Amino acid sequence: MNFFNMQINIKSNSDALKMKNIRLMTSNSEIIYLFNTDKRFYKATQWLDKSIDGQVPLMCTKIIKNNDLGRVSGSEMIFDICALASKKSEKIFFLGGSKEVNKLAKQNVSKNYNVEVGSYSPPFEDYPFTMETDEKIKKKISQFKPDYLIVCFDAYKSYLWIGENKEFFDQESISFVSGFGGTINILAENLPKCPRIVKNMGLESLYRLCLEPNKKRLFRIFKSLIGITYLLRGNKFIN
Repeated sequence: MNFFNMQINIKSNSDALKMKNIRLMTSNSEIIYLFNTDKRFYKATQWLDKSIDGQVPLMCTKIIKNNDLGRVSGSEMIFDICALASKKSEKIFFLGGSKEVNKLAKQNVSKNYNVEVGSYSPPFEDYPFTMETDEKIKKKISQFKPDYLIVCFDAYKSYLWIGENKEFFDQESISFVSGFGGTINILAENLPKCPRIVKNMGLESLYRLCLEPNKKRLFRIFKSLIGITYLLRGNKFIN
């Protein structure tokens, strides 16, 4: 399905997890906004597999065209990934988050699911990373050889990095790559999961803002609201 210039080809969590060589962008209002207004982001992520994330975009897809799309959320899918990796003796690698959060997420998943977990929290840098940082990230991943690579930078940085490293993922034969952002905080048990009723009301961003009040998150909500406004009006973005 074509949805505001985005070709949506992943309908559900199970769709994503049963396919090979998935490079998934879960597309909420902020991502839709970035895809249609940021030329670098658009160019880097055109080739990625895409799903709908967020209650408002999902409702808009139903209005525009009757379909069987479901919401595909990293904060929900990660638990399916952990369970599947445990069942198949596969490996998971977490990239990003603070050093403390990254370490806790690794420990908790390893303990709770009896799965082999690798992780790395690089020093904070704006994107594009320095050559030294990028090479170190790739070296850590190559040495661990994960089946699932979960990138936990902010959405913009995560998907730019994923989108611009297709050859690396193919070379390393990584089956699943996606950006799950703040999900790593849930795995580290620093933040609670958003209640399903709040998600269904489309208020997850406000819920996260209450838990983590900061200017960066507020700006992300602002961008999401712009995206939602365009969606509801039926406007088309210009790349």
